[in-house]
Amino acid sequence: MKLHSLFPFLKEDGEYTLSNRPKEGDLIFFPLGKRLFEIKFVEHEKPFYQLKKNYVYELQCELFEYEDEVIDTDVSAIDSTVQTDGYIARLVLAGIGSTATANTGIVYNAVHKIFVQDDGYGYAAAPTISISTSPGTNATAVAIMTERSGIATGKSIDRILMINPGNQYTGIPTVTVPGSGIATAGITTLGSVGIVTITSGGSGYTTTPSVTFVGGVSGAAVTATAEAVMVGGTVRYIRLSNAGTGYTSVPTISIGAATTIGDGDYIFNEPVRFASSTDTAMVKVWDASSKTLDISMLTSMALQVGEKVTGETSGAEYIIESISYNQPSDFPNSEYVADQYSDNQTFETEADDLLDFTERNPFGTF
Repeated sequence: MKLHSLFPFLKEDGEYTLSNRPKEGDLIFFPLGKRLFEIKFVEHEKPFYQLKKNYVYELQCELFEYEDEVIDTDVSAIDSTVQTDGYIARLVLAGIGSTATANTGIVYNAVHKIFVQDDGYGYAAAPTISISTSPGTNATAVAIMTERSGIATGKSIDRILMINPGNQYTGIPTVTVPGSGIATAGITTLGSVGIVTITSGGSGYTTTPSVTFVGGVSGAAVTATAEAVMVGGTVRYIRLSNAGTGYTSVPTISIGAATTIGDGDYIFNEPVRFASSTDTAMVKVWDASSKTLDISMLTSMALQVGEKVTGETSGAEYIIESISYNQPSDFPNSEYVADQYSDNQTFETEADDLLDFTERNPFGTF
């Protein structure tokens, strides 16, 4: 019987094979510096015994270059330190949201619509729209800009929306547009929708909701139309594109519903999938209070706001409200950037004061 059959840890040539010796590619965590090092080479041909018992090896290591790895060692001191290192995307998610609400009133002799006669060109920012004064309340409006086809630089006016249609105008007001844009106003003596006041901005909106006016008009009247302005998942403003005509009673404002899904908690290191794309990723950090999800191993950067994120193990489901990618300039080495070696220049400068490298022997005097 061969010796190695009695001692399976022996090779044919009698050398020991230890399954627990350090291997190239293993990671070593140093708690003082809170950094990981990767073993590049293990000198195992010349082991020696410390206290005649433990194997000691000479290791050649380098700082570990993070890419999109998920470090899961079951050692909280390590996992919590490195969990946000490396390439990562941060998603702010929306849970079950609440629908925004608003109210309005009826005004007379108001501006019911502003017509853009010339959208102009070359605007760097939205121009300030001025509307001539009224004996009652002055109308106010804002310009919504767009890129003009065929113009290489600058923007043009896409439409002008009203903040307040004003009231008691005795004639057609003048609309002044700085620059090359031209616009005119239309007024009506019949009842129009007045300024729209947000009573609740709601929450959990990932796309701009619709705004509709219900009731208050009949017959040949013109129903008011408006657009919502969203900020951070809530409805901040409602701007009138047409204040309508022929209102005899205050209409009800209906705003589109917010996100209706949102449940569960993602699990560390579980895969997640995205509804509107074929992307997958791994969970790094999930903060339930702020609904912030940090992910790694993202297959592409094609995620979309409004896309559903589902945890394959936990079953948690939420909607993406905002996306931010962390791709450092030296990716994939996202943790150990060049700045940490900036002292090399200092060492070189100081060395020049001690050693003269223009001499044939900079370490001597000849």
